[in-house]
Amino acid sequence: MPAMPLLSAADRCLDLAKRVRHALEMLGYPDLSKITCEASASDEITLRGSTNSLYLRQAAHAVAQHVPGVQRVRNRIVVLDTAQPAA
Repeated sequence: MPAMPLLSAADRCLDLAKRVRHALEMLGYPDLSKITCEASASDEITLRGSTNSLYLRQAAHAVAQHVPGVQRVRNRIVVLDTAQPAA
C-alpha cells in the first residue's frame, strides 16, 4: 500500500480551517456563514466576525473546539448590541 503524502504546514492549516468552516456551516445558522476561520501551525483556530447572538458565539466556539485536530480556539467573534434605544 503506498504511503500517503504528508501535507505541508500551510496545507494542514488550510485543511483544518476548512473543516472548522464546514462544521460551522452544518449548524445551519446564516450568521455563522460570515465567520472566518484561520488556523495556525500549532493547530490553533481563530474565529473572527460578528453575530447578534451570544448563543451563536458560544456555539461556534464549542463546535470549533470539537473538530478533530483543533488544539485551541481563539474566539474573536463580536456580539453586536441590537437593542433599540427607548423612544
